[in-house]
Amino acid sequence: MRIGLLSDVHGNLPGLESAWRAMAEYAPDITVCLGDLVQYGPSPGPVVSFIRSHGIETVQGNCDRAAGRQRRDCGDSFENPHWRRLAREYMEWTVDNLSRDETTVLRNLPDELRFELDRMPALFVHGLPGRPTDGLPGATAHEVYDLLLSRNGCSLFACGHT
Repeated sequence: MRIGLLSDVHGNLPGLESAWRAMAEYAPDITVCLGDLVQYGPSPGPVVSFIRSHGIETVQGNCDRAAGRQRRDCGDSFENPHWRRLAREYMEWTVDNLSRDETTVLRNLPDELRFELDRMPALFVHGLPGRPTDGLPGATAHEVYDLLLSRNGCSLFACGHT
């Protein structure tokens, strides 16, 4: 089974379209987006429309959750006050530039998706299960991944928020 993964599109419609074309060459059996459709990029609404019109299974990222609830903060922590201010300004702009329907779509995205893929239980989330603003560092020991798989009852795990 071929699985296509998209993640952290952040309102970048040309990037999404390019990734979609590149993925099409491999003819995935299923395509999953690991969240964060919006914030930072100039095309949040068109990105939401693209995902919907192409039937892409999508989990809710922390930016999607914030925009869907019309919040001004996505929950990311920034030590640098400049980046904290910019993130807030981008979220305000994003919320102001989404239609009511797009906001509803973002608000209703699931926190996780579970599928049985070739008899393997698979879990797809944005950050970590139950914690969309967290992630694992690249140098994480394989025992941590083994624990994550066993505690979540899956053989395949995919997350975004990188």
